[in-house]
Amino acid sequence: DSATEWYNWNRFKILCERVIRRRKQRQYAFIGFDISKFKMINDIDGHRTGDAILKNISLVLRKELHNKRECFTRYSADEFDMLLIYDSLDELINRIDYIDKAIKKATKGKEIRLCYGVYVIDDYKLAPETMNNYVSLAKDSIKHNHTECIAMYDENMRKERLKEQKLEENMERGIRNREF
Repeated sequence: DSATEWYNWNRFKILCERVIRRRKQRQYAFIGFDISKFKMINDIDGHRTGDAILKNISLVLRKELHNKRECFTRYSADEFDMLLIYDSLDELINRIDYIDKAIKKATKGKEIRLCYGVYVIDDYKLAPETMNNYVSLAKDSIKHNHTECIAMYDENMRKERLKEQKLEENMERGIRNREF
């Protein structure tokens, strides 16, 4: 990835699958996060500032993640994914909080807000793309909540999204068929 000088999404998927295959009874969580209002940072402060923030995030994650047992990537624009080992949910949340503080410190005075979605992996056969979808659903659930910055994925989030999609499809079909 040219902005972070680290692994791109395709390389991350390969690493992620390899790490999960060799997990040896370890528990893993897939975490996705993004920078709230990143476009505004680029528009107001310029792309150099935005790129510097992305690069600093990458440097923090390189330092904080356990080599060969954990990995991360910039998924797109201002979205990052991580695969982290954890022993307990409290420890995982504390670690995310620690990483969050380290990232904010590394942005050198530029105040940013990060939103985290967490999928505690319960099906190690899922593809990284599916896990990324799960953390996106979790992040979306807190996107406009300024008090929460970490959301845990649960299956109800997926079910609700499927219901919304079905409703939208029915509405579009009704409009096309002039049923309203």
